[in-house]
Amino acid sequence: MGISRMKSVARTFCWWPGLDREIETQGKACTVCQAARNAAPVTPLQLWTWPERPWKRVHVDYAQRDQTHFLVLVDSHSKWVEVFETTSTTTQKTVEILRRLFAAYGLPEEPVSDNDPHFTSTVFESFCKSNGIKHTLVPPYHPVSNGVAERVVGILKQTLLRDIGLEQWRTVNLVIAPCV
Repeated sequence: MGISRMKSVARTFCWWPGLDREIETQGKACTVCQAARNAAPVTPLQLWTWPERPWKRVHVDYAQRDQTHFLVLVDSHSKWVEVFETTSTTTQKTVEILRRLFAAYGLPEEPVSDNDPHFTSTVFESFCKSNGIKHTLVPPYHPVSNGVAERVVGILKQTLLRDIGLEQWRTVNLVIAPCV
């Protein structure tokens, strides 16, 4: 149950001087406790550098509810969020949505995404290359590297799971633009 929990339970029954130290010593010496505890982080978290201006680095990801997909884009500097509702997550549809968004706000220097096929395809690479954009992929199976977009995806999913409906969602903080 962990050293903190063992101390807490022990204090409800009795107390003596050095109780905490003795429980810590016993817990660190227990092979079962050591085998069951959570592993320490392998490497320290490397934070992204703060972009000096808006639209320098944007984080992109997809969320899904039922048959509806949402392309989520977050500006790292301003935390501006754009959400686009779509029924398709093909590379062509992704590029089409991003092309319209970039036409409105300008080209970002660095879009950051996970390794989903629509972000790693040759069509997407060609789109980035033709626009002079340096695309950055986060490590596979490490979604925290794209944490800004993952956080917005989590908020979106929580809100949609509450069944407030897309029409009410559109009136909340974020704007969901339908892209059919």
